[in-house]
Amino acid sequence: MKRYTIICTNKSNCNTCGKLKIRNKIKRDKFKTLVFIDENENIWTGLKCPQCVKTERLKNKKQPIENTCMVCSKVFKSKYRPSKVCSPKCRVSLHSDYYIEYRNRKKGSYKRNCGICDKEFITTKPHKKTCSPECSKKLQIRRCNEDTRRKRPKTYCKVCKNEIIGQGRRVYCSNECKESQKKKYYCIVCDIEISKGKYCKDHKPVYQKYIPQELTCPTCGKNFLGKNSRSKYCRDKCRPSYKTHKKANKRLRNRAERQRRLNVPYMKIEKIYNNCPEGYQVDHIIPLNHPKVSGLHVPWNLQYLSIDDNVKKNNKFDDTYDNNGWKLG
Repeated sequence: MKRYTIICTNKSNCNTCGKLKIRNKIKRDKFKTLVFIDENENIWTGLKCPQCVKTERLKNKKQPIENTCMVCSKVFKSKYRPSKVCSPKCRVSLHSDYYIEYRNRKKGSYKRNCGICDKEFITTKPHKKTCSPECSKKLQIRRCNEDTRRKRPKTYCKVCKNEIIGQGRRVYCSNECKESQKKKYYCIVCDIEISKGKYCKDHKPVYQKYIPQELTCPTCGKNFLGKNSRSKYCRDKCRPSYKTHKKANKRLRNRAERQRRLNVPYMKIEKIYNNCPEGYQVDHIIPLNHPKVSGLHVPWNLQYLSIDDNVKKNNKFDDTYDNNGWKLG
């Protein structure tokens, strides 16, 4: 039973021979349109039939070319273009003399004497010293045996002060000298030498875990379990230093916010501190910490004062911008 319906048939002819081509367009289930091709001779893809395509390929195909080898005079066939040689061996024998002449003609030839066998040879490389690869290997062995490298300064051992023989940046001549300079550890109780630490295995103390105990907080009076032997307060807020640190941190945060809002470059302030003369200190005209006022850390609020005057001024303020009242009192 067919699961499709033929919608239409397309007919066309071959461009070369005019053969008829039939193509049926069908519609399958689930509304999918496809191209259906029957198994007939009159159906193919493309503008030309397969027989015409084969004939064109045979026409365009290049026929083999007959050649004669220039070295062994052998007759052979090449597929696409004419060639001079029948095999790679003949190619090497043909071009070896030509390439030698070409290199000598282009780069220039140099006459040298071999460094090992004293044989004359011609090269294109000006720095070559051997006539063959065998001689070059012998020359490398000779250079390795000779000590032609840069000589390093002599080094001496720190302990015995003998000359150190060998490569590398060594400080000691042997392992005995190295071990003699190592730090030694002794047990506190029995004075036996050990690898590290204060006690040996026999006298090593056994530490017991702390057993939590009930304690009373001196500020709020609550009972709590102490985690350590140093615990006194039930929480951080009960400590007397908590409030003072909290106030100081708040003051510093407010000062940093004020400094950020001013948008003053820090390089100007740093230049004033760097150019301070000897025996003087940088002082704020209006003090930063005062119950009435809080000055700013800006270049126009800085001045140079001697050490004695700075101690005398401290954080005094006379309700004026110049703030010279500390000189009268």
